[in-house]
Amino acid sequence: MTSNVAVPYNPDPSPPRSHDVTFYTERPSDFLFDSGDEIVIICQSWRRCLDLDWALCRNMVRTPVRTGHVAPLPGNCYRIAIPTAGLLPGFYDLRVKVRYSDSDTGEGVTTFGWRINEEPIVEYKPDDFEAFWAQAVADLHQIPLDLQVELQRTLEGPEIGKYNYEHAALPEHPDPVGERYNRVEVYKVDFASCDGKRVYAWFTKPVGEGPFPGLLVLPGAGTGPRPAPVEHAAQGFAAMDIQVHNQPVDLERSAYPPYPAEDLSAPEKMVHYYVYLNALQAVSALAACPGVDAERLACAGGSQGGRLSIVVPALDRRIKATVPAIAHYAYLPWLHWTERMNKQKKSGAAGFAPRALRPTQTTVTESYFDIVNFAPLVRCPVLMNAGLIDPVSPATGVFATYRSLTCPKEIVPMPTCGHDISFAFDRHAFRWLEEKLEVK
Repeated sequence: MTSNVAVPYNPDPSPPRSHDVTFYTERPSDFLFDSGDEIVIICQSWRRCLDLDWALCRNMVRTPVRTGHVAPLPGNCYRIAIPTAGLLPGFYDLRVKVRYSDSDTGEGVTTFGWRINEEPIVEYKPDDFEAFWAQAVADLHQIPLDLQVELQRTLEGPEIGKYNYEHAALPEHPDPVGERYNRVEVYKVDFASCDGKRVYAWFTKPVGEGPFPGLLVLPGAGTGPRPAPVEHAAQGFAAMDIQVHNQPVDLERSAYPPYPAEDLSAPEKMVHYYVYLNALQAVSALAACPGVDAERLACAGGSQGGRLSIVVPALDRRIKATVPAIAHYAYLPWLHWTERMNKQKKSGAAGFAPRALRPTQTTVTESYFDIVNFAPLVRCPVLMNAGLIDPVSPATGVFATYRSLTCPKEIVPMPTCGHDISFAFDRHAFRWLEEKLEVK
């Protein structure tokens, strides 16, 4: 559901997950600690080892606030005990260096949370934020949709799994329990959007009249081809996957232009001003496609798609449920603070606070796109996840977004996972959507 990249499937995990070491806790299993005199994390080495040095850092900050050294236990594992006295609420990266010999070492990182619901969230939101986007949406709705839908092919049985594996970065059957249909239709779609440009998309649905619940599958960052959401149709949804940069969905990857440069002089000049509006226009396009139940619409996506899965329901009440995975572009003031700490080689031991904010044209413009600022506008149920060692969508920003939501919500922490898909989460998300959209 949340992985939609037009490449063959690869089972290898995303970095910074290490082949040298793994981490686990006896409790809590989600690495989110709320009480106790110490935090105990077990580091397991797959090679013979001599000793280990560890460094405790604020999430995404490289200079440590604490360090330590431990000898191995039998079985090539280490017990790392971190006293909680004086530990401020928030997320921490635990970086380890394992010594196998004087000339051979291995490294790894894990992230845990300590009383994360007590960490202050510093608001950095323009006074006209809601008015700005309300006007943008009103202008968008004046554009005639001019929807074009053309059937391309029908996939049956093994063809669905073959397409998943070769073209959609998925195994053949990522969720066998949920596969309700073995015949799906694939359409090409395009529709009008901002500045006289068109948005191009794939639309898929089970063979039959329906109506089927609609699922807008929002893309990760970058330019390039899009995969047809074939698996989503096999699961019983009428699904649309869009190319948000007004480009065709099926060119050779080398034919796509490089990612456009950002203009931070004003929010309406940002690339993502049009990305956000193209994604919003896709809601109308999906609702108008054949076989779609326009009263049962949802959206989902990972990374930039997770970001858009907050923005779209914040600005369009037709979305009845949303699944933002490893959501990107969250809590930008905090990210700028971590960058400053790293540049100055400081530990940030005192934590991020309002005094750390230094408004500039860049930060003001970016704040119109920060999903923490969109989160309070979402009214439909939200199911999120967070890769705790994710360097692209760090845990601090994802959880700040989650905590800013005021609607029914659920988040699934993924310890030791980076910027990656989780099929366990996606299976849960499909069942969750079926409940929220009353799929029979």
